[in-house]
Amino acid sequence: PKERATLELLRSQNIAGLVYYPKRDNIHLEQLNDFLFANRPVVIIDKQTDCPYLNNVVCDNYDGGRQLTRHLLEQGHRNIAFFTTAPLSETSSVRDRFGGFLHETNALSTEDALSTEITPFQQQLLILRQNGITALLAENDQVAELIFLACRTIGLRIPEDLCLCGFDDTSLSRSLEITSIHQDFESIGREASRILLSALENPAAEPEKIVLPVTLVPRASSLRMIKTES
Repeated sequence: PKERATLELLRSQNIAGLVYYPKRDNIHLEQLNDFLFANRPVVIIDKQTDCPYLNNVVCDNYDGGRQLTRHLLEQGHRNIAFFTTAPLSETSSVRDRFGGFLHETNALSTEDALSTEITPFQQQLLILRQNGITALLAENDQVAELIFLACRTIGLRIPEDLCLCGFDDTSLSRSLEITSIHQDFESIGREASRILLSALENPAAEPEKIVLPVTLVPRASSLRMIKTES
């Protein structure tokens, strides 16, 4: 409701175009259509949209999920959990990361590869560890930081007891030495601006769908080898 109200407020103001970073997949298309009818271009960032007439700039979240999971597998992990606070059915960016995670873990043919059970935060971490989980892939660096701090309070060591990966390569992951996926935010901003300016010059321009590559940044939170049974 707050996003919808903000869009309606912006529509009443004299803005030339809109770069929109929605929290969930519900992009309030009815309100966005009002911008387009007034020849005010819209660029959606971070969330995938299949709407054919909207511009879209995202990073390759699916490949990022694959890269992180492959990294943990190469470190010897076989019981890996994907930890998210966002509903997958409503958040395409996290859903794509989970899809990449699922793609890599499916090759293991193991039922212990993931866990999505919702319990109180610290209790869930202990349950995951007790169930043999050795690595966590968090939906983003903010959640990874919460996991990192929670583990510290309940005596789980990172990476000795539990390896941890985030997503976004923010200052949080760098300061805590958490393995992450680097999104090129500057390129996202540059592409969104280029599309917006191009649409302002040529309202009849074809909408663009841009997917930017991502990069794995290994750090201390996941760099340990697990002994596997021969």
